[in-house]
Amino acid sequence: MQKSDHDLLIRLEAKVDALITTITELKDGTAVKLTGAMTFVSPGKC
Repeated sequence: MQKSDHDLLIRLEAKVDALITTITELKDGTAVKLTGAMTFVSPGKC
């Protein structure tokens, strides 16, 4: 493998890792918002 290929793969790995982190944070934030909304409209709370 050439050094340029290796460097490219390292940069891509870092970007994919960052993307995974971002997706996880978005997913967790969405779950929290949905849980809050479900609690707000829950029939037991009326």
